[in-house]
Amino acid sequence: MPERVQTAALAFTALLPFTVGLLWVAWAMWAQHHWPVPDNGFPFGPAGDGWTFAALLGEGGLSALGGPLLGIVVGRYLPQRGTAPIAAVLLVAVAIVFQGIFEPLRTVRVIMPFTYWGGPFGVEGDDMRMLLLSGSPGWWAAYLCCLCGLAVVAALWHDPASRTPALRLVGGALLVAAVVTCLLAMFTGIDHTVVNPLPSGA
Repeated sequence: MPERVQTAALAFTALLPFTVGLLWVAWAMWAQHHWPVPDNGFPFGPAGDGWTFAALLGEGGLSALGGPLLGIVVGRYLPQRGTAPIAAVLLVAVAIVFQGIFEPLRTVRVIMPFTYWGGPFGVEGDDMRMLLLSGSPGWWAAYLCCLCGLAVVAALWHDPASRTPALRLVGGALLVAAVVTCLLAMFTGIDHTVVNPLPSGA
């Protein structure tokens, strides 16, 4: 069986966790309407249903797709024993830095395949005050779709027989789209950190 066929089959299996992730997103959207968020909770204010759905899709459904696809890429290029857990630990460590805890990194945090869009980040005098972080989760979800496509292209590229002009064209188009959607995720949507006016103890 050619390597490209094996890679395509492995990528196809990622649809199973992706489906589970989408079911979780659907449940979370239902739960938010069934058990409304309190006034001092998260999300709030300018974060409507579309904003919430995009954030959940990126943090849930697309993470469930992108994780396995990234695993395929790591497995193709770094098949040595121990590489996968090391890569996972490094990815988690970098994601912690870019999750929005550090205010100077909040604009650029969307380059990561996982980040937060708000929550109990706190302000002076109220460590659990809810915040909305800047950016557009809709464009971020589009960016993650591009990253998932690039992961498939990168995994297929490992097989020299797959390096066709068509695959090169698809990869180039996805790369351009990823850069554009990442920039839009950074600089559109909510343009600053929004603090919930109600304290966490309200």
